[in-house]
Amino acid sequence: MLIIKFKFNVKSSTVEREPKVLKIMKKLLTIAVILFISCNTNKTYKYIEHINDPDLIGDGYTLKDKEAVIIKANNDEDAYSQAYEKFSISKKVSKDMNEAYGHSAIPVSFEILNDKGEDISSKIDVLAKDSVEKSLDKSIGGMKTAIKEMYDSNQKLIEFKLKDCPVKILSAKPVEQEYSNYKDIRLSWKNISKKTISAIRFKWKGENAFGEPADMGVKTGEGGGFSDDKLRPGKSDYGEWSILSRDLKKVTKAWVYEVAFEDGTKWELNN
Repeated sequence: MLIIKFKFNVKSSTVEREPKVLKIMKKLLTIAVILFISCNTNKTYKYIEHINDPDLIGDGYTLKDKEAVIIKANNDEDAYSQAYEKFSISKKVSKDMNEAYGHSAIPVSFEILNDKGEDISSKIDVLAKDSVEKSLDKSIGGMKTAIKEMYDSNQKLIEFKLKDCPVKILSAKPVEQEYSNYKDIRLSWKNISKKTISAIRFKWKGENAFGEPADMGVKTGEGGGFSDDKLRPGKSDYGEWSILSRDLKKVTKAWVYEVAFEDGTKWELNN
């Protein structure tokens, strides 16, 4: 009698096929994780603001770059939107500071660089860029409260710093030039510190008869000057500066922003 035996190695077959299934599942899981991470990871950009920085002496300005700020965004358009928002706020704050104190840094333009160091501004569709800017210009109106709070806080800080100023402004007024219709500006001040002063830098603002920023010769509405006459503690002094103003009616504000002492130390309003 012929007996035929059949051997079914079910266990072995299952063991051999299972690793292949697991490998496929692992590959699919890895691909899914990579896709998820790539879709949810923001790109890194650098926002660089170009400003006109006021010179310490005179009314000139120097074009400078502010320190780069890192921006995280999903795409170029999102990055540009964030950059334009920063630039708009910066311009608003600068405008308010110039109106209050004058001679503040003025934002003029900005760059938004990708990870290759390329400015993406020119790569964005003109219509998309215009849409972003119009939308943000409207929303900036709703941000006035936050900007005002920041501005008021900065004003309080400056006023507090001015109270610590070693020089007190005693008077500030326009003076007419002899044999001319032009007006100059005259300041008087006092050293209220306990140290001898070697130099002082001043700022001032003025208006015409209509309450508008007056012509100050070089710049409308504001100007500045310095004195390098030695001034001992408790002593007073005065100075006149030729600003060739045609309509200066009133000096609305005058203040000191830097003082150099004989011992080599300095006081600065911005520090």
